[in-house]
Amino acid sequence: MRSVTREDDDRLLAMLALRSSGKRPSEIAAGCGLTSQYVSTVTNRVRRDDEAQEGADLSAAYWP
Repeated sequence: MRSVTREDDDRLLAMLALRSSGKRPSEIAAGCGLTSQYVSTVTNRVRRDDEAQEGADLSAAYWP
């Protein structure tokens, strides 16, 4: 298993920002050389983890 780097974190933050701005995972993936499934999975995982930590549904605060 490879360690997560600062570059990985920055890429994930960029994907989250793009999804929050209304971009679809397929659009983000095309620009990053990734699959739309990967973009969906990792960004949804962040949202689920945040919801678990907050104990509330945060879907309205993430993406349209």
